[in-house]
Amino acid sequence: MRDVPGKIAADELRRRASHYRLLAQDCAYPEGIDLLLLMAEVHEDEATAADAKSFLIAQPTPNA
Repeated sequence: MRDVPGKIAADELRRRASHYRLLAQDCAYPEGIDLLLLMAEVHEDEATAADAKSFLIAQPTPNA
């Protein structure tokens, strides 16, 4: 499989989401935990969207 920029972006977003979850484990403030987990969820959603976009870009265009 060739490198698709959307796939690379998705991997980076998932890495960041994981980092936010780790920070949430060490956070002492409930509001901070909620915010960090929300950021992780947003990054996961963006990674899913980037995966879908990279899948569509990688598809060959049918001849009309």
